[in-house]
Amino acid sequence: MKIARLACCDGARELVAARDERDLEKRVAKHMLDRVKELLVIDWRSKQQARAGVMLCIEDELDRLPDAYTKEIYRQKCSSVFQHVYQAFPEAPQRQ
Repeated sequence: MKIARLACCDGARELVAARDERDLEKRVAKHMLDRVKELLVIDWRSKQQARAGVMLCIEDELDRLPDAYTKEIYRQKCSSVFQHVYQAFPEAPQRQ
């Protein structure tokens, strides 16, 4: 009985940790998107300095992700997020 109770407590702790990590991932993603949109200027894709700024912003923001992300996963995420931004925002979004 004591072992089962310990296992349940460990499982509950893992669920809380996983939920906290998901919440952190969502906050990082939202903040990153807001920052990236601020960096997008007219014709940003053809300007090397603008592209580098976007990539640096993505790397800085994704660096805040939980330690569960290895360096390889981090690099893949940075690359895939940049590719998504590159395709999704061909022009700078309208500022409000």
